[in-house]
Amino acid sequence: MKQLKGSANGTKPLLSMSIHRMMDELDAEIKIQKQEAINRLQDGDLELIEDDDDVESERLWVEKYRPKRYTDLMGDEVTEAVQLIILCHLRDWIRVIMSNFAFHVSAAGEP
Repeated sequence: MKQLKGSANGTKPLLSMSIHRMMDELDAEIKIQKQEAINRLQDGDLELIEDDDDVESERLWVEKYRPKRYTDLMGDEVTEAVQLIILCHLRDWIRVIMSNFAFHVSAAGEP
């Protein structure tokens, strides 16, 4: 790798090569990988359907462990009474939001 010259103020660059050169090399690598995949597909060496295990392992952890119920967001320490209070608050909040929306729609008037 070539070293870049320091800037005019005498500091060393952060990268050992320019970002544009890195991007060009990455583009070239991607093109090569695509061409290799096309060649393997034409030769019949590449499977089109992936196994479920492979797909499962490629999922992001945020998708794998995302909350499925609202109680998953609260944690284990929250009691049922607190959950009920939060649920009632959310229900009331939705009513307030919807009534304000209905008020603004009726105040705008329909032609």
